[in-house]
Amino acid sequence: MVVWYLWVRDGWTNVAHAVDAPYAVQAGVGLDRILLLGGHTSAGFGVLTHQIGLVGALSRQLSKTTGRGVEVQAIADVGMTLRVLASQAREMPALWADAVLVTVGINDALRLTPVGAWREQLRTLIEVIRERTDWGTPILILQIPPAVMVWDFARVPARIATSHARALNAESQMLCRSLPHTTYVPFNPSQLEGVPNLIQWRAAMYTEWSMKFVATVAEALHRETEYPGLPLV
Repeated sequence: MVVWYLWVRDGWTNVAHAVDAPYAVQAGVGLDRILLLGGHTSAGFGVLTHQIGLVGALSRQLSKTTGRGVEVQAIADVGMTLRVLASQAREMPALWADAVLVTVGINDALRLTPVGAWREQLRTLIEVIRERTDWGTPILILQIPPAVMVWDFARVPARIATSHARALNAESQMLCRSLPHTTYVPFNPSQLEGVPNLIQWRAAMYTEWSMKFVATVAEALHRETEYPGLPLV
């Protein structure tokens, strides 16, 4: 499965992906700063600019929802795994963010990262984020979506990766429930849109996806402002 994954990953180099700075800002009263950490979803896979990828789409949707100014920045790469992200996070300076959204996991599902390793790496990542942000900053862990979002997989590998993603998601959900200010965010676009695939990564889809979890981001920001110190579970 790992060898097969590496072969598939090489094919992703031929797919459009955002090449500009992973940053977007919307003017408004006040300013909410969102940091995206992750892989395909945050890296603008399938579009040429972050302004029409998740970075831009989330900034617009969140500002529309809250009526406030929004700044969204991403540290992301199409090939990102949780292990690599946790390692990179250790090298990050202080993170100026009012909420952190983690969107990693597609590559781990395809590589069949052991569930135990996933749990420990996710715990490490959360601890590192805690060290580099203000206490109480909401950390949102996005559900790993279907692997077929990034490639037209053969039926058997797709089934294996999807099953493994469920196991990793279950572990993430349990860990989030046990930690303060940490929220598991359900995200399964295939439930409403049909299973998206490689050719469907486009600006309109990022807009649709951001609409699915923008309310959770807004609620996390609001609860921390209104009730500082209250666990987000």
